[in-house]
Parts: sequence; C-alpha cells; structure tokens
Amino acid sequence: MAKVDLIYHIDLHTGIHIGSGLGFAKMVDETICRAGSAKGDGAKLPYVPGSSVKGKVKSRCESLANRLNIRVCKDRKCKQNLCVICRLFGSPFTPGGLRFSDAILVKDWENIADHRIQDPFELSIIRTGNKLERATRTTEQDFLFSYEQTADGLRFEGTITGEVNIIPQDDKLYSQLPMEIWLLIVGLQLVDKIGGGRSHGLGRCSINVDKINGNVLQQNQILNLLGQDEYPLGLSEYDQRNNNNN
Repeated sequence: MAKVDLIYHIDLHTGIHIGSGLGFAKMVDETICRAGSAKGDGAKLPYVPGSSVKGKVKSRCESLANRLNIRVCKDRKCKQNLCVICRLFGSPFTPGGLRFSDAILVKDWENIADHRIQDPFELSIIRTGNKLERATRTTEQDFLFSYEQTADGLRFEGTITGEVNIIPQDDKLYSQLPMEIWLLIVGLQLVDKIGGGRSHGLGRCSINVDKINGNVLQQNQILNLLGQDEYPLGLSEYDQRNNNNN
C-alpha cells in the first residue's frame, strides 16, 4: 500500500457553473455551490465539490490508461484482481483508496470577498438563457431562466488523500513514481473543463499539483511526467473535438 497526500490547485480561465439544485428568492433559478461559515469565515463563498473533481479526474485517468494499454475493466465491475481505475476511484463492489476534499478558495480570494460579506452573489455573476425547441431550433415562450456562475480568474485549493494498492511495473515510464500515482498526477493535469454550461463557454480551467506526500513538485518535474514522446497522452476534450472536425 502506498500513502497518497496530494495538494493541488484549480485556476479558472472562465467562470464555472456547478449547480446547487437550489434557487434564490425567485431571483435566480439555479445557484452555484457555496461553502458555509466553516469554509468561508462567515461568508458563503463559491467552492468546487470534491465529487466534481473526482469525476473529471477519473474520466481523464481512464482515457489515459486505455491510451497506454493499461488494463481497465468494463463497466466498473471489478470484484477481484482490481484494475487501476477501480483501485484508485472505487467500483460498485469495492471502495476506492482516494478521498477528494472540496476545493475551496485560496486565502487571497477569501480576503477580497470579506469586504462585501453580505453579498449573496459574492464573486459571481448572473446569466440568463432561453429554453430551445430542438425540433424547430427556436426559443420556447415563457421559458426564460437564470443561473449563477463564478467569476473567472478564481483559484481553488483541494487535497487528495488515502492509500492505494501498488502493483510494481517494469516499464521505464514509471521509474519516477508508481504507475498508480503517475496516472493520478497526469490525469489531474489533463483536466481542462469542469462543471456545466460548457456549450456556453463556461468551465475552462487548469489543475496543477503543488505537493505529493510533502514533496513540492517543480514545473520541470511535471513536464517530465507529461513529456514522454513514445507514450502519447490522451487529448484534451477541446483537442479531441478539433481533431474530429478536421
């Protein structure tokens, strides 16, 4: 078993929308997830749920594992001899070894928000839209709706902790780190979108790993992990779309 204690940060290049499922005083139909006083020092500030990060990272790790011919089970039904994805993220039969915390605003942004602590839409904006009738491609009457998105440029910090069962590998690709930890770090680096509203230009982000088990990861170390020419990495969602259109 290998201990995992990883700290990462998310930089938003556009606003994101991760809905809370709740409206606000008949003013906004769907608000974003906001932290309570324990995380925001009295203010309810935007945050990124750990489940959202886990889902995106799992998807990128699975694509990368398939690209590198690493065994991945179908339909997440591992019961014995677990594949790497089930060992990291779990399956319907087995809990995963990793725990993803919520990613909360870094202190610099919390301090900015504290100046207007009573604002219910702190660090966010409200957008409106219309429901479309797909058959006619026209807007439906009486279906104007509003939703909240975060401001862009925000930075969130989160952690991934736990223990993972390590299977030794002979491949030189994993000489710096065990395959399971390598896959997790590179999968994080490959996440470039998160949340909903991506067709409206929302959700663009980048994730960088700051520390792994107390060791600071320098940028050149991360580039070494990503830069193996003989092992082509999975494309981002944006690159995949462009390649399919060409």
